[in-house]
Amino acid sequence: MTPEHMSLNTRAEQWWQRFFAVPFCFMGMGIFRVWTETLFVNAQVDFPALNFDASSFPFDAYASFDYLSSFILILLSIFSKRLAPLYSHPWAIACAFVSMTAATCINFTSIYFPAWAPLLRLPAVISGSLGIAFILMLWSEFFGCINPVRVVGYYSAGIAVSCIILWIFKGLLLPWLWVGTCIIPIVSLLCLWRSYKRLPRDAYPPTFQQEFIFPWKPVLVIGIYAFVYGMRSSVFAGPLSMNSGMGAFVGAAAVYLLFIRFGERLNFALLWRIAMPLMIVSLAPFDGIMPGWSTVADFCALSSYTILLLLIMAILSNLCYRYGVCALWIFGIERAVRMTTSQTGRLVGENIVGSSSLPDFAQSIALVVMAAGLIMVMCAFFSEKSVTSQWGIVLKHPIADDLELYMEKNRLGVKCREVAESYGLTSREGEILLLMARGGRLSQIANELSISNNTVKTHIRHIYTKLEINSRKELMILLGVRKSTESGTVSGSAEEA
Repeated sequence: MTPEHMSLNTRAEQWWQRFFAVPFCFMGMGIFRVWTETLFVNAQVDFPALNFDASSFPFDAYASFDYLSSFILILLSIFSKRLAPLYSHPWAIACAFVSMTAATCINFTSIYFPAWAPLLRLPAVISGSLGIAFILMLWSEFFGCINPVRVVGYYSAGIAVSCIILWIFKGLLLPWLWVGTCIIPIVSLLCLWRSYKRLPRDAYPPTFQQEFIFPWKPVLVIGIYAFVYGMRSSVFAGPLSMNSGMGAFVGAAAVYLLFIRFGERLNFALLWRIAMPLMIVSLAPFDGIMPGWSTVADFCALSSYTILLLLIMAILSNLCYRYGVCALWIFGIERAVRMTTSQTGRLVGENIVGSSSLPDFAQSIALVVMAAGLIMVMCAFFSEKSVTSQWGIVLKHPIADDLELYMEKNRLGVKCREVAESYGLTSREGEILLLMARGGRLSQIANELSISNNTVKTHIRHIYTKLEINSRKELMILLGVRKSTESGTVSGSAEEA
């Protein structure tokens, strides 16, 4: 092979590794969205088990599924002290798999035996809600163990891939669709298992709990945003719904490209600055004026919601990763709020705003309410210095056991952020600074960040240069650390990191 061919192959390999930088296993959280849409949001398949009688049930099947899932998530959050980390309980993983598989089989069985539908309705919704609540929290715990930049990259890639899988599913015959839908939970859970295998053991979700004042701001933001998004009820209808719509794919792909392009230098504020104008455009009352405007508005709403969803995921993951917040607690509440408000918004949009009997002035009032909600969201973002700040999270008091460890872990997160901001460290340098402060050695840091030892050494040299120090011992003095939270006394140079 000539040197020219070798050079071309090398460049092609580098391009491939850069563009497809996310291993498939990390996309598992996005992939289970395929299961949700196929069973509960898919207008393409009419499951008799999900045809709820309006005279007997106050909500349709999709709303009942989301409301019941929210209730289960709140219960998991309430009992998080006893359950966290959920991944350490084999029964939780088994519950997710069995419940999702049962819901799949119940729904498809009702197509072949429609007479059984009245008996299958409640089991279908209950098993589906139980399964989705558990798999959501299992993945949320994992994302609470990694840096928020990686969270955005992994989750955006997973959402984009789930859209492609859903487009394939739209063309499957019913028996193959049944098989494919049963496989999705298996794939997602195997991805979860593989993702944890790639994570250093000491980075797993901790068994201890810290008590915090709840960070209401990001949860309120996503609650308001989800309600406004839900009022665009048309995004839930049609053959391409909320998880497979072109808006979701473009929004996720755009964020993934930003992740590839900027990496550690990704500006999170850019995400909400893109999301907000898109949602505002979707509220413009041009439905009866411009042909095809409804399609454009739905595209903008779906893209906007997807981008903001990724942003909120990064914010909450950062609180878990940097400050030791329990992922099961905070994500359980956030998901419950988001699912409840989006469904409430959808029902309001379908039954009130979308009603032909509603006067024009009432339609205008609805738009004003939606716009006011977006203004509140913007104010919340403007009030924070950065997406990776504390967002109102305040440590109340750690539990009695391992008190010193809890306090040190939380203090380190705050101190490292302050040092990183004061000395102008990049987000990757700030991440490595935190890992070093917690006692991570060079190989451990490299494995956790999926980078080479030499790259870690380079980052550490840059950190030392910016901080004007020469060794890890001096770094620990600067941070006020006498002992690592993980591995005893810390000392040594960059080469020993």
